[in-house]
Amino acid sequence: MVRRYFFTNGFDGAISMLGVIMGLGLLGNVENFIVVTAGLGAALGMFVSGFMGTYVTESAESEKRMRELREVLLTDVSNTVFDEAGRIGALVAGLLQGSGSLVFSVCVLSPYIASLFVGGLGAYSLPLSVTLGLVVLFLLGMLLGRMTRQRVVLTGIKMATAGVATALILILIDWLL
Repeated sequence: MVRRYFFTNGFDGAISMLGVIMGLGLLGNVENFIVVTAGLGAALGMFVSGFMGTYVTESAESEKRMRELREVLLTDVSNTVFDEAGRIGALVAGLLQGSGSLVFSVCVLSPYIASLFVGGLGAYSLPLSVTLGLVVLFLLGMLLGRMTRQRVVLTGIKMATAGVATALILILIDWLL
């Protein structure tokens, strides 16, 4: 379950950052500092959302399991190994869920971040970020395919296709506006 959380939110982070970068990039003449600031704001928001959503949900599920266990055993099971495992499990699941989106969204944003420190890189930030985003999505798909014993390359292509579709939709919206 925790592994799924990490990769699901990793996919969300990468695709969302691709959307942020493409959306700002299509505006034209947006300073890289603004893209980095907006991107880091989105990445932090996704981390907090992933962490809190998962932590609150898993904590509630753990409390429910503890109540059910207490009813079956007819004894108080709070402050036991089971209780502690539920609390720690919810925290770990939340951290991994949030971290997945943070890590992969910052990875996609990294050419823009690097452009703040490396002169001359700024003009290439958009194509580098989009390319890196598609590569990240492909690799996430491959890892997911490997873990679930599906066709690795096909799963990678499916994930990257979602990134291409996102980019094409944003280009279409820009063209229509």
